[in-house]
Amino acid sequence: MTDTPDTDRGSVGGPRLSEEDRALAAEYVLRLLEPAEHADFEQRLGFSRELRDEVAMWQAHFGEVAETEVQPIAPRPQAKATLMRSLFEVEKKVPFWRAAGLWQGLAALSFGAVGVMGYLLTTQQEMPAPLLVGEISAQDDSLRLLVLYDGADGTLRITRTDGVSRPGRVLELWAHGPDDPPQSLGLLDASAQGVVKVPPALRNSPSDLILGISDEPAGGSPTGRPTGEIMAIGSLADL
Repeated sequence: MTDTPDTDRGSVGGPRLSEEDRALAAEYVLRLLEPAEHADFEQRLGFSRELRDEVAMWQAHFGEVAETEVQPIAPRPQAKATLMRSLFEVEKKVPFWRAAGLWQGLAALSFGAVGVMGYLLTTQQEMPAPLLVGEISAQDDSLRLLVLYDGADGTLRITRTDGVSRPGRVLELWAHGPDDPPQSLGLLDASAQGVVKVPPALRNSPSDLILGISDEPAGGSPTGRPTGEIMAIGSLADL
């Protein structure tokens, strides 16, 4: 495994950074900070060479990890059938999934996911609850989101890297477990990042969850189930 960066030293020519600042630098590189925290940290970067050096170190480290240690994750064999049967209720007369090949678009672990593991190892923190990562994407990556699930509080942190809703329409995020009906996790707003709560009933086995994004009318699905085109799908995997 690639060595974690030497975080016991201070930045070149400067004082040693606090553990909190080193953690903030790592989270900044991974785009895990809340918008207000992100803006505040960027402002501090303009005045602190030590922070800039720390950010550069994390960028180099995570870049190396992403290039050398990311391995593809194959979707579970039952996932496609389950998705078609209970989440989006696709009929035989609509061979959309086979034609579009969206399952081939389930990607490798994201850069951010590998980075989080590197950060946890570096700071020697124990993982208090399941931490899972994944990607929700269209086959052509016209819509792509990286997701990080924290089992400690049932939150799903979302970073949208590509794609927007169609004019007059909205994107709605869905999740379901095996043989369960879909539940809406909410509408995706125009921002690149967001955090949603996974319903308690879906938290028992997050690695079995199937995630989907549908194209819906303004205000979201009027039926409580996906009604528009399925734009992207994905799942979660343990770190």
